[in-house]
Order: sequence, then C-alpha cells, then structure tokens
Amino acid sequence: PHLYVFPEVYKDFISRYPNVSLELFTATYHECFNQIISGKADIAFTGVNYFSENIVPVPAYSENMYFICRKDSGYPSKIDIKNLKVANSIYSPYSIDFSKWYKYWFNTYGSSFMTVDLIAQVEYFLTEFHKELWSIVPSSVAFKLKKNPLLTIKKLKTEPPKRVIYLIKKIDNESPYIPFFIEIVKEKIKT
Repeated sequence: PHLYVFPEVYKDFISRYPNVSLELFTATYHECFNQIISGKADIAFTGVNYFSENIVPVPAYSENMYFICRKDSGYPSKIDIKNLKVANSIYSPYSIDFSKWYKYWFNTYGSSFMTVDLIAQVEYFLTEFHKELWSIVPSSVAFKLKKNPLLTIKKLKTEPPKRVIYLIKKIDNESPYIPFFIEIVKEKIKT
C-alpha cells in the first residue's frame, strides 16, 4: 500500500491538513503491529488481520491478484497454473491467504526462482533475468508494472484469493486526524 496505493493519499492529506507532519515508516506486518501496540505509531496498514484486546483491525480494501510476466515469455493469455514451473516464479508473501494458496499449488513442486519481501524488486527481476520468469502480484502492483513496455498481465484460470489490507489502530487512540486520513484512503480506493 505504501508504495503503490498511498502516495496520492499522502499528497491529498498534506494538502488538506498542512499543519500535520506525517511520519511514514515501511516495516513488516509484525513490526507494524508492534509499533501500534507500543504507541509509536497511530495507524498501520497490513496484509494480516492481527487480534489483540487493544487493537481494532478493520478491512481497508481488497484487491485482485494478477499473473505478470514478460511480453516475450510465450505464456498464453489465460494461464493454467498446473502448467507453470515454480522454478520460474518470483514469490512475495503478500498475505497469509495468498501464501497458503501459493504453497498449496506450488511448494510441492520445488522452490521459487526467488522470494522477495519488497514488492518493488519484482519488476527489476522480471525484466533482468530470463524471459520465462513470472510473478503473481496485487492489482495495485500489476497496473503499475504494466506501464513497463517489457511486461504484460495475464489471467489465471484458478484465481488466488484477494489481498485484503487491514487498517490497525489502538482502540483508545483519539487522534483527531485518523478519521480524516481514513476518509481520504476510502476516496482514493474508489478511484
């Protein structure tokens, strides 16, 4: 979300509330949760629904997942995942549900070509190594990567579960700006 969905949210929020200083941190989902629990962060957006008696997890949005590869890869327009070689995949654990789905379909057939935890790396590796590489990415990432003239999006016959992004915050966090920030997120997600 931080790299592909929220840049316009930040811009809009800052223009509406210039007296507020945003501090943005990119961290693992678990680190985000710990930052909220410790009071070091007001809100976080994660791909995991954390539970705690002091935390309010709210689904912020969901997005479809797409197969992406190089245009010269030779993959058909609709992909049967049974025909994919896991050794050509660039895997990123976007959510627990996606990880379970991926493991079910691919982990029994070997290891991925590469596992990355930073989504921004997927584009580089898809274009800089051999043409049979592929990845499955959230729509926000797919539509950004599709702008690269070397890459294309394909349909999967067996679709992965949607990626759900949760907003988490402490129940007693009374920051007056959180509702305004959330409202801008909702506006941007609609568009």
